[in-house]
Amino acid sequence: MEHPTRRPVRRLLATLLIALSAITLRADRVTAQEHEHEHDEEHQHGIADPAGDHHLGLHFTHPLIAESVSPDTKIRIDHQFLDLPDGDQLNIGVLEGEYAFMRAFSIEAGIPYSYTDAAFGNLEVALKFANFALEEYGLVLGYGVEFGFPTAAEHEEEVSPALATLAATLDGPPKITRVDPRPLNSSSGGELGEPEWELAPFLNIGWKRGALEVVAWGKLGVPFAQDAGDEVATELGYNLSALYHVSPRWQAVLELDGSGGISGPTVGEDVLNLSPGLRWRIFADTPFVIGTSVGFPLTHEESFGTRWVTSVFWHF
Repeated sequence: MEHPTRRPVRRLLATLLIALSAITLRADRVTAQEHEHEHDEEHQHGIADPAGDHHLGLHFTHPLIAESVSPDTKIRIDHQFLDLPDGDQLNIGVLEGEYAFMRAFSIEAGIPYSYTDAAFGNLEVALKFANFALEEYGLVLGYGVEFGFPTAAEHEEEVSPALATLAATLDGPPKITRVDPRPLNSSSGGELGEPEWELAPFLNIGWKRGALEVVAWGKLGVPFAQDAGDEVATELGYNLSALYHVSPRWQAVLELDGSGGISGPTVGEDVLNLSPGLRWRIFADTPFVIGTSVGFPLTHEESFGTRWVTSVFWHF
């Protein structure tokens, strides 16, 4: 039987989707999606581009924990290894896809899978918008909303201790989350241990000057369609990323990601993590990029002891 609160919620979501679609129809069409974005970004920095591709306007590189503020068309595959504070370990794979319908709008979807527990996490779908009014100053403002959909795991009555720990660890732009606050929990974490319906609006800003790119994200996660009497646990996730183009094929990145409860049982359990990393475009004339980072907690509250993330990107 359908939950009594889901019907009005679904109507609200349908209305929101229609309104957002109408807004995006006024945005510019993507006219350069067939070009490889990594080459395009280097052109923006004044770095020689062996392929000679040119991107239309300002575009940002994808960090490894945070998310790019620029709508994009790509496939991303992550592998995450987490050494948890209680001594357990987690191995997680994440599949993510994004398609830019216009320069200022894309839809992104991702889902995590725990190899440790043979279980899927929440499916995350994000509507991602960008405003380029200030791009002459190297600034892009972004906003959007993420929807979390529980998978079949929500029908399981018991959750393993590892997945329960992961649930507390991986919220978060978003994401992700993908262990981080990225818009996609699937991207760098995901809530494998607590399947739930979630609505998460987010804001972001990107600034580029020369070879330096700085990106900041904030996401507010609000669960809905809960059972009567359930406590609403609202959480704030955030990211700060600084990426530097060392050469046409190498980028160094330093990222902060954190999350904390605004209401519910996670209030007072704020976590903050630091993750240095590297990205490498293997072949100069292809859009194939790999990256890796290692994360460490900076706060007394810890979601993990060490987090290793390896990512593979393919841009279209």
